[in-house]
Amino acid sequence: MERLIEISFRCHKCNKQILKYYGGTTNLVMKCERCKRILDLKKFTQDMIVSNAKDGIFKI
Repeated sequence: MERLIEISFRCHKCNKQILKYYGGTTNLVMKCERCKRILDLKKFTQDMIVSNAKDGIFKI
């Protein structure tokens, strides 16, 4: 059985956790409730997210 990848998405401006990602699809649109940024991950692949995450945290 494949191990499930868990990555926490955080706003790079205010560091608030926006979403916990558990592998799978990457067509995501998120909104930071603290600073009101809208984040769209259209062109990201799962490999890009995993390779750029540091200690399970991906700041966007």
